[in-house]
Amino acid sequence: MNIKELIKNYRRVMQIARKPNKEEFLSTSKICAIGLVLIGFVGFIIFLPFILLGDIALIGFVLIAIFMAAVLFRV
Repeated sequence: MNIKELIKNYRRVMQIARKPNKEEFLSTSKICAIGLVLIGFVGFIIFLPFILLGDIALIGFVLIAIFMAAVLFRV
């Protein structure tokens, strides 16, 4: 793809694009906020055993990861 085609595509997108109205903006913001909360919750749930069990959980997690990698890659 050369520069002229790229600029033509960018110009076409900018002509079609429009500013979202208040309802669209709020719904998009809500969906993004829900996604951030879910990802944070999953990260906390994964991190929680390391807080509660300390190094024991870390060693177990590493061993499980090594085992799963060996199974997946058939090492």
